[in-house]
Amino acid sequence: MNFYDIVSETCQFDEQFAKRIGFKKIFVINKDVRAVGNNTKSDDDLDRCIAFGMDKNQLLSLVKRGAPAVSITDFYIDRKLMEAIKENKAILLIPMSAITSLYGIERSRTIYKVGKLYTHARKMGIDVCFASMAKDPLHMNSAIQLLELAKLIGAEEKYARHSMSEITKAVVE
Repeated sequence: MNFYDIVSETCQFDEQFAKRIGFKKIFVINKDVRAVGNNTKSDDDLDRCIAFGMDKNQLLSLVKRGAPAVSITDFYIDRKLMEAIKENKAILLIPMSAITSLYGIERSRTIYKVGKLYTHARKMGIDVCFASMAKDPLHMNSAIQLLELAKLIGAEEKYARHSMSEITKAVVE
């Protein structure tokens, strides 16, 4: 099974590094896949883009306009947004670097919020993509680490593997 990951545009790595940590390919934001959100300007072409941010109204607008993937960076569940994601068959992208870059009680809270978001999305029938979204190679996860983080928030191993292969590939194609 081929695994794929998505990282921030500031993450610098070589292709051999990607293979050594267990990925067939690591996609880079704004190189392989576009990201819109956090009040950035978005044009009409939302093909192959990830809508991300904390502004639920902006995310809702982007999903209704056809954004194929959404990342809710504050991990709070918004019913209207989740229903729009489901209706438009968008993919919910969960950035796992939010878990690995925090410490102490904040990490525990984030794991709890991410777990609730994941469970809610799956109960609604929304496809979920797990990606590291790391800002630098130090915060990147290997394929095995990403699988374990997905299991930590409540994903079954079979679904986590499917997510890191087929669903992640669907986000960028």
